[in-house]
Amino acid sequence: MFERIYAVNRQSILADNAEYTLTQKSPTLNVLKQAYGEENVEAWMFSHLSNLALTTGTATGIEQMATQLMWMASNIMANYPALRASELVIFFSRFKAGYYERFYGQFDPLVVTTSLNAFVDWARDVRWRATEKAARAGGQQRDS
Repeated sequence: MFERIYAVNRQSILADNAEYTLTQKSPTLNVLKQAYGEENVEAWMFSHLSNLALTTGTATGIEQMATQLMWMASNIMANYPALRASELVIFFSRFKAGYYERFYGQFDPLVVTTSLNAFVDWARDVRWRATEKAARAGGQQRDS
């Protein structure tokens, strides 16, 4: 079920209104892992990682990359258990749009994780600004 809601082909849809998407409820990687099993969540993440590699032109020998991409999926789940599925989908969309670091000739997991760290900071700022905006709007409504 979650694989369809947060599928690769929905990246641009979720990223189009990132502020809205980031402020809505979405299951974390840890919750998905508990509900659907680690293998299913890794397979879902593998689809996003392999799409990233294909889109950025670094997927030469994708079959040989499979082990590296599965390790990368496992590593992200271990190090970012509180990351929401919607956030990860937006991250991949923004990465492909050029917001973060880039690959130089080959897929590099360090580029992905460094970029993911920058994304987490950006997403936190977006949520904070949205909360502040809502608080100001709520205060203005009470004053009226």
